[in-house]
Amino acid sequence: MQTNSSSRLDASGLGPEAPALLGTAIDVVSVSTHTATRRVLAGVSFSVASGELVALVGGSGAGKTTLLETMAGLRPVAEGAVLYDGVPV
Repeated sequence: MQTNSSSRLDASGLGPEAPALLGTAIDVVSVSTHTATRRVLAGVSFSVASGELVALVGGSGAGKTTLLETMAGLRPVAEGAVLYDGVPV
């Protein structure tokens, strides 16, 4: 069986792009966001160091998806900042 080199996974299981992904630090600093009718996140802060693995756990409606959308720049930050290696999203 032949393996395509572009589909190979490295030891991290992430593939060839792993070094770039594992080198990024993420800082969420006092982030708040809201919908048209209510505040969804209020003052959320945490840091993820390069190479660190983090799980986001919470009940239905706790804001997990909203937090990830905000971190990805898909939802505007009303207050605070999301930084990737010190650069704001």
